[in-house]
Amino acid sequence: MIFFKRSITYKLIFYFLLLSLSGISVVGIYSYFSARKALVSRTFDQLITVREVRKYQIENFFNDRLNDINIFAGSKDINSMLQNLEKYPPNNCVIPNINFVNNHLINYIKNCGYYDLFMISDSRNYSLYSIFNDTLLSISPVKSIAILSLIKKIKTTNTACIQDFMIDSFNKLKPSMYIGAPILSGKSIKGYLILMISQKAIDNIMLEISSKRGLGSTGESYLVGNDYMIRSNSRFKPNSVLRIKVHTEAAIDALSNRSGTKFIRDYRGINVLSSYSKISVPGLNWAILAEIDTVEAMRSIYSTRNDILFLSILISLFVIALAYISARRISSTIIRLRDTAARVGDGEFPYSVIINSQDEIGDLSRTFNMMIRKLKEEKQNRLSAVFDGEEKERQRLSRDLHDGLGQYLIAIKMKLQSIDDVDFSKQTEEINKLFNNTIEEARRISNNLMPLALDELGLIAAIKSLISQVAASSGIKFDFDSYRVSDNIDIKIAKYLYRIIQEAINNIVKHSEATEANLQIMENNGYIIIIIEDNGKGFALENVKSKGNGIYNMTQRVNILGGKIDIESNIKKGTLISVRIPLNNQADISKI
Repeated sequence: MIFFKRSITYKLIFYFLLLSLSGISVVGIYSYFSARKALVSRTFDQLITVREVRKYQIENFFNDRLNDINIFAGSKDINSMLQNLEKYPPNNCVIPNINFVNNHLINYIKNCGYYDLFMISDSRNYSLYSIFNDTLLSISPVKSIAILSLIKKIKTTNTACIQDFMIDSFNKLKPSMYIGAPILSGKSIKGYLILMISQKAIDNIMLEISSKRGLGSTGESYLVGNDYMIRSNSRFKPNSVLRIKVHTEAAIDALSNRSGTKFIRDYRGINVLSSYSKISVPGLNWAILAEIDTVEAMRSIYSTRNDILFLSILISLFVIALAYISARRISSTIIRLRDTAARVGDGEFPYSVIINSQDEIGDLSRTFNMMIRKLKEEKQNRLSAVFDGEEKERQRLSRDLHDGLGQYLIAIKMKLQSIDDVDFSKQTEEINKLFNNTIEEARRISNNLMPLALDELGLIAAIKSLISQVAASSGIKFDFDSYRVSDNIDIKIAKYLYRIIQEAINNIVKHSEATEANLQIMENNGYIIIIIEDNGKGFALENVKSKGNGIYNMTQRVNILGGKIDIESNIKKGTLISVRIPLNNQADISKI
C-alpha cells in the first residue's frame, strides 16, 4: 500500500513494467510449453523409431538363428558326426584330431559371428563340443543345467527351441544363452545340435556407444526378461546381463504386453523419457526399452527457456527506460497542473499552463487553461458584483438618509429656529412628532440593512416582516406559506436564506411588473426548499446576465450553501424560482 502513495511517475513505471512483463510472460510461457511439447513429441517419436527398428532387428536375429539351426541339424554332416559320436567310448577326453569331425562346417558356424559354442549331443547326453575361443574339440557328458534344460524343451516340443540366459558353469559362471534343434532320423530324435548365442551378437544390435547415432550421450536401448533382469548390456554398466534389475513402470507395462511412452525413473534412478514394447520371439518373454535422459532430451528447451529469460530481462530494461521517459513527460505536465491548481486555490491566477503535447494530456492542459480564464473572469465579475452591490447599497443608504432622515432633521432644525413664546406648546408637540418620525425612519433603514427580527424572532418572522413592508410599498399582492421550518437553523444559513429571498422579492418589485407573487418555504428530509413565483412579464433565460447582479448574487449564495437553484421564466407568463439548500452544509459562508 505504501507504493500506491508514491508519485504518479513510479506508478506509471510500475504499470508499464507490469503490462510488458505480463505480455512477455504470456508469450514466453506459451512459447516455452509449445516448444517443450513439440520437443517431447519429437523425442518420443525418435525413441519409438529406435525401439521399433531394434525390435525388428532382434526378432529377425532370433528367427534367423532358428532357421540356421534347423538347417544345420538336418544336414548330412551333422548326422554323420552324430553317428560317429554314438560309437565313441563314454569317457572324458580332449582329442586334438577327431577324424569324423567336419571342420569345414564348424569353421563356417564359427565365422558367422553369432555363436560362441558348437555342440552335438547324442541320446546318452554324451557330447562333442567346440568352444570357439579355444582351438580344441572335446568329448564329455553334458552337465550344464542350461543345456540340459534346453534338451528337455526340445524333447517336449520336437522342434528348435531357445534357452533364455542362465548363469552356466559350462561358461565359467557367466550368463549364457543357447539355441538347439533335434537331429532327426525319420520322426525320431537321435541327438541334438546346440549352439551358444554370442552376447556380442545381441549387443551389436542393442548396445549403442556412439553419441552421434540417434540416442546422444545418454540414450540406450536394452532388453528385459520376465524376471525384470536385463538381457543386453547397458552402456552405463558393463557386464550387466542378469546383474541389473529393471523393475520400472515401463518394464512392467511392456511385460504386460502394453506398448507406449512415458516419463519414468530408470534402473539408475534417473529421470528419462522411455519408449517400451514387448518383442515376439518363440520361447522368450522379453521386452525392449529405448530411453534417453530427460536432461539431455530437454537441453535445447532449457536453452530456449534461458534465452526467453534473457530477452525478458533486456525487454524489461528497455521498457523501464521507455516508461520512465514517458512517465516523466506525463507527470511533468500533471505536476505543473497540480502546482497551478494550488496557486489558483490560493487566489492567484497565473497566465496558463504550458502545453507540450497534442494528446489527452494536452487537451487536459487546454481545458485547465480555459478553466483558469473562466475563474479569473468569474472572480472579476464577482468582485464587480460586490463592488456594484456595495455602491448601490451606498446609493440607497445615501438616498434614504438624504430623503428620509435628512428631511426630518432639516424640518426639526427649522422648527427649532422658528420657536417663539407665543405658541410654544404647540410647536413643541410638532417637534416631538418630527423626532418620532425620524426615529421610525432610522429603524426602517436599519431594518433594511439587517432586520432585527431575524436575530430576535427567527427566519420566518423576518420573512413575514419583509413581505409585509414590500406589499405595502409596492402594491403587489404577496401570499406566503411556511411548512415545518425549524427555528434552530444556523444563523449564518438563515441570513443567506433571507438575502436570497430578499433578492428575489426585490427583482419581482423592480423588474417583473407583477401584480401577484407567491412564496413558499419548507423543510423536508434535511433540506430547506424555497419556491418563489410571480405572474410578471418574465424574461429570456439566455439574457439572464443582462438582468443585473440580482440573479448572480442569488446563485452565488446558493452555491456557497452547497445548494441548487432552478429558474424557469417565460415571456408574459411569469417566473418560477426554486431553491434547494442542505441544512447540514459545512461551507464556510463567513468568507462572502
